[in-house]
Amino acid sequence: MKILIQNYTSLLSTEPMYIAKSLELAEQEVFLWNDPNMSAFDVFDSFKPDVFLTHYHFLNQDAVKYLSQNKKIQCVLNISGITNEQLEKVTEVIEKEGINCPFVFTNAHQLLPKPKSSKIKVESILPGVDIFLPEQQFPDYDLDLGVIGLEMNKEIEDYVAETETYHLLKLTTSPEQDKNFDMPINIITMRSLYSKYKEIMIATGMNVIFSQVFYDAITHSKKVTFKIDKEEQPLLDQFLASTFMEEETEDLSSALKRQIKTRHTCVSRAARFCKFLKDSDTKLKLEKIKSNL
Repeated sequence: MKILIQNYTSLLSTEPMYIAKSLELAEQEVFLWNDPNMSAFDVFDSFKPDVFLTHYHFLNQDAVKYLSQNKKIQCVLNISGITNEQLEKVTEVIEKEGINCPFVFTNAHQLLPKPKSSKIKVESILPGVDIFLPEQQFPDYDLDLGVIGLEMNKEIEDYVAETETYHLLKLTTSPEQDKNFDMPINIITMRSLYSKYKEIMIATGMNVIFSQVFYDAITHSKKVTFKIDKEEQPLLDQFLASTFMEEETEDLSSALKRQIKTRHTCVSRAARFCKFLKDSDTKLKLEKIKSNL
């Protein structure tokens, strides 16, 4: 099976990259479409895929036209962040153009509202830790605290006031320096920074905790804590209870790392993707790879 994946990597997700790498390990022929200047017609004509994966935001008119003329190609959309109204419009385009779309999927956790459609299958594929992200070169240091935030607030200021050494890390797609933070970061650069702090504090709200950032941070950090509004605390508790199995242990951090390794890696997510594609052979290969991690 030949799989074309458009690189829709975002501030909070490297899903297209890690699905591509996982499928390559399972001996699938994969092309990760990175160049935004390369036209859909050129990409499709040169690679001739059986499956095309992209985010619904990236599905442009040229891709729609090509898929409508080549109905053997299965088109799968990540619809994370979509509204029901937007899903209706996407579904209308798929039906009108006769696009072969076996299912769409969302990364939203089961605790969040799931988009609904009576005309197309909506599946769930949660984020997972990207085990393939390489470490980048950063100065060697070991500070007490690294605070991941989207914007500065008084709670963060009060918390770090009692900490001797810390960095304020702003999650952003912009490389420009924010005067309230020490450095801009994204999900790729953070891979190399987690281990440089005795504690990583995620002070962003549940929207980021529900994302891949959570799984990456737990896996690669020495200690992770959360600074959220009191109103969101019950949701965080429900998220942890529904995502992890309860264990009797004094080392909670190691238990969470172990469970993420066995149940929540990108290889597991790629296997689930293949399940919905009804590609049982590749799914089995990925499950074997997962068990050997």
